[in-house]
Amino acid sequence: RLHARRTVEPMAQAEGGSPAAEAAGASSASVKSGKFVFGDGAVYEGEFRETSAGVQRHGEGSYSDGAETYTGSWESDEMHGRGEYRSATGATFVGELKEGLYDGHGVYSWPDGAQYTGEWQAGLMHGEGSYRSGAGVTWVGTFYRGRYDTGKAYVDVRDEK
Repeated sequence: RLHARRTVEPMAQAEGGSPAAEAAGASSASVKSGKFVFGDGAVYEGEFRETSAGVQRHGEGSYSDGAETYTGSWESDEMHGRGEYRSATGATFVGELKEGLYDGHGVYSWPDGAQYTGEWQAGLMHGEGSYRSGAGVTWVGTFYRGRYDTGKAYVDVRDEK
């Protein structure tokens, strides 16, 4: 799961210091907008809802924790739907997420220039896609659980040792 998984309450304080978010109007009876500032300085600004389990990020919003950022859709306090994620290392992902994991079509770019464009499942390259290494070597075809399928064997295209 991506780092932005954290509960909104009780760690969050609205900008004005109240224990919940400032409501800046409601887009529906159950979804409101506000800004949460976490104890460690991380910030969420966007839509949320109040449930019996507490306050949950839900709808469109932006999260930042230092160099790590996410802007996009949230569902039940998880990054879910279309979004843009930037890790503290400078890697980026633009595409679909499901329950905090890359899932669906997306583009992941590593700081070394490598890039994968294609299908994702449960946070792994999985399905049809194209991987280009930082050195310019390209692999196009089917990926299975993060590895390239040559038809005879599965090959690790990304060595992250």
